[in-house]
Amino acid sequence: MRLKSARLIAWLAAAALVAAGCDNNPLPAEPPGKAYLHLSLGDDPTSLDPSGSLLPTIVDNLYPAYFSYDYLKRNPLRLNLELGAAWPKREPYRLPNGRMGERWSFRLRKGLRFQDDACFPGGKGREIVAADVVFGIKRLADPSISAPYFSYIENRVWGLAAFAEHNSERLKHGLGADFDKDVPGLRLDPKDRYAFQIILTEPFPELKYVMALRCCAPQAREAWNAYGPEIRRHPVGCGPYVLSEYRPKQRLLLTPNPNWTGPSYPSEGAPGDAEAGLLDDAGKPLPRNDGILYSILKENVSSWNQFLQGYQDAWSLNQANYQSVMTRPGQLSPDMKRRGIKLITAMIPNIVGFIFNMDDPTFGGLSLAKRKLRQAISLSIDRQEIIDLFVQGNALPAEFLVPPGIGGYDPSYRNPFSGPNLTKAQALLSEAGFPNGINSKTGERLVLHYDSGAQDSLGRQFVSLVSRQIGRLGIEVVQRSWRPVVMSDRQVRGQFQFIGFDWYADYPDPEMFLLMLYSPNKRPGMNRSNYRNPVVDRLFEKVRIMEDGPARAALIHRVRDIVVEDCPWVYLGHYRSVLISQPWLRDRKQPEVDADMTRYWAIDQPMRQRLVAEWNRPKLWPIGVVALFAGVGLAPVVVAARSRGRRSIRERGGR
Repeated sequence: MRLKSARLIAWLAAAALVAAGCDNNPLPAEPPGKAYLHLSLGDDPTSLDPSGSLLPTIVDNLYPAYFSYDYLKRNPLRLNLELGAAWPKREPYRLPNGRMGERWSFRLRKGLRFQDDACFPGGKGREIVAADVVFGIKRLADPSISAPYFSYIENRVWGLAAFAEHNSERLKHGLGADFDKDVPGLRLDPKDRYAFQIILTEPFPELKYVMALRCCAPQAREAWNAYGPEIRRHPVGCGPYVLSEYRPKQRLLLTPNPNWTGPSYPSEGAPGDAEAGLLDDAGKPLPRNDGILYSILKENVSSWNQFLQGYQDAWSLNQANYQSVMTRPGQLSPDMKRRGIKLITAMIPNIVGFIFNMDDPTFGGLSLAKRKLRQAISLSIDRQEIIDLFVQGNALPAEFLVPPGIGGYDPSYRNPFSGPNLTKAQALLSEAGFPNGINSKTGERLVLHYDSGAQDSLGRQFVSLVSRQIGRLGIEVVQRSWRPVVMSDRQVRGQFQFIGFDWYADYPDPEMFLLMLYSPNKRPGMNRSNYRNPVVDRLFEKVRIMEDGPARAALIHRVRDIVVEDCPWVYLGHYRSVLISQPWLRDRKQPEVDADMTRYWAIDQPMRQRLVAEWNRPKLWPIGVVALFAGVGLAPVVVAARSRGRRSIRERGGR
């Protein structure tokens, strides 16, 4: 028995020796001489179909559009030609009904090619022509897919809404979309296979931004014919990368597309950013790395630990790890500084806040009493306390929907119903008929149901803090937590009184935010509060067709003053993205719009290898511990063995 114990201890000691020398790298080996970006995703991407995907991650690198955002030029953001050969010509156009619309004339660069794929003859990607862009736009009007960007152009491209209705009727009969049917607002030039026109039913200056979105990238009809809906998992684009490997629940690998002939960096016509020292080897083709390896890591703690070990190159901070990374807003902790971690902050145009259900019998409506009730609740909420506690101060308190950097933003404006101001809030609550939260007619306490999708402890703490702040008015706040998918459904159906809401812009224009106030965009559209004010609707219809400038800003301010008084929203903040990068990651600059710019990132591979080796040196103390225990454990065995040996000698001698 003791001999077996000795063998077990010896085996454990040997195992400890082996383990001490093991490599803990969770990533697959890279080909010799290659340096992949190492990034992570919380789950498999919902879709890699540019028509059905909202997220830029991965998709932007597979499906580039006519325009792209300049990587270096900011304040204001600037569009550059990506696949386009020239800036589009824009001119008035009279429609058959006599109304004046617009005609935009576009032209693609020659020599662009789709990636190689089996859907093409011989597996070789063919040249891209204007019909591929038109096909991509038509796909947005296919009701069999969820096309989140369709609402931006549905009623603006002449005939596109009718085309969508035609396809809806076909779908009822089990037929697919009729992509051969003409759309009068999408025209090809019979003399130039690279030229196309988009005819709009009204002026729409923001079309240039839409033409920078992945949904308007050229798409190959051959790929749709070959893969159908499975194109969401089998992308066939023309971008700087191709999807080389996809293992669901494990990883995705993007590698450079040999057919890519897009612009070099910096963006054409833009000088390098000398102050930041970015892109010092200008003129070389994109991408600037050998590929991107995305690990699927559902648990935040797993990806965070990999970042600390050096096996992830970049990370977006969240509430769970603010404290371990930053000592105060904008300052890294001493440990992060010692490791050479880089901090990047930026503000993608956004608004975070709360909305009331304007159809609710207690809190909805535009009567004076209902407005004062909502205003009182708005005044009870301490925005700065929430921002300080939950995002370490990395947000600007919001006064209205329109964020900094967007036309119509007024840095001097102060919302008269931004809290905390409990004295003013109690006065308004009394005027609304609820002194100290008690209904003056019935004597019953006012109840506000606060619905959320909070599932973790931090989410619940957030909801509890907001509830306590409102509760200071004497209002009883009932917290109701739902699974995210259920919460999303309740939001769309209007099954709520008061919820949190956030919105990140797809392009940098105030229209992106004001559309949440436009009554035709009612649920399930982005006007989730179902706010309706005819005056605001008329002002919005003017704003959306205007170019940025003082006249447009003045109209936006009129909208703001009306909406703030109606108070369908409680404005919390404009949140900053807080990102950290490993010291070997070069030229990472956070885009100030929702776009994927990883093609510009480069890796200092020798530095990475050196630091990762330092950070993951084998720990030798377990060997000593095991050896100690092995020695202690073996001692009785040795003593017993010697004792048995002496006893055997004595016994043999006696015989």
